Amino acid sequence: MDHQLRESEGGAQVLYHYTTLEGLIGILTSGVVRASYVGRLNDRNEVEVGLEGVRRVLSEDLYGEGLLGKVNENDDFDRIFVACFTEREDSLPLWRGYASSVGGGYAIGFRRSALEAAVVVGSKPPRHPILKRVRYNPDEFLAEIRQLKKRVASHEDSGTSAPLREPEWSPGGMFVQAATLKESGWSDEREWRLVDVHHTMCGEGNVEELRVRPSLYGPYPYLDLQLWGRDGDHHRNWPIERVIESVWIGPEPNQIERGQGVEFLLRKADVDPDKADATYRRPGSVATSGSLVRYSRWATR
Repeated sequence: MDHQLRESEGGAQVLYHYTTLEGLIGILTSGVVRASYVGRLNDRNEVEVGLEGVRRVLSEDLYGEGLLGKVNENDDFDRIFVACFTEREDSLPLWRGYASSVGGGYAIGFRRSALEAAVVVGSKPPRHPILKRVRYNPDEFLAEIRQLKKRVASHEDSGTSAPLREPEWSPGGMFVQAATLKESGWSDEREWRLVDVHHTMCGEGNVEELRVRPSLYGPYPYLDLQLWGRDGDHHRNWPIERVIESVWIGPEPNQIERGQGVEFLLRKADVDPDKADATYRRPGSVATSGSLVRYSRWATR
């Protein structure tokens, strides 16, 4: 499933995660990004518009009706978790919307190949979330599911093996699809998502994968996705340069001082100092080749 999904996705090779100072420190010191439960994301119609499309395609013929029944059954138990990224490296709306806080905002540029190799912390055997580009055109989204259904049906009708049938042609596969359609008003974000489906509400499965933190809505479930470093049996012994292409300093004041702090964090993560040496540059300048630290061109005085 993973191989087939990822080969079908074109686009950027570096994807950016906008975050706060707290998020930056957490990621750079742990090698982990957080996948949030979709019920707490900012789009009130999150996933529901995608599930409506999935159900529409599956109900179009007898071949899809069997899977539709399973999707409806599992909807009571499965919970979708996503970590969000974007193709946009220095976007003023994204700085304002997702990375504005005390201590300034930051955008971490992750190499796409590293995101595709992420592992759900606590999963046994290790499980990989799926990286997919978000669709903002419902017709494109529906066409993708119909094409999947056609390919799987063709394999089954021919009597040959069907490599796509499991787990993509499954309730979990359909929930992954549902998490990648958003309304057109969000299209400027050019979002990608790491998606994982967890059988949260049935009391079975890998309960140890789930983390919980307090929020305004009470206990807030999330999953940790390991990109590098060690957590239990998971070990991503990669140099950080293979995972992170850049760290952008947001447009708030004191960029130089914040850049020096980011350099310190990178050095603690065992990055080659030459890769993190940004102290000689000024905000707004073109990034020096080989440096991980970049500055937003939207800097304020």
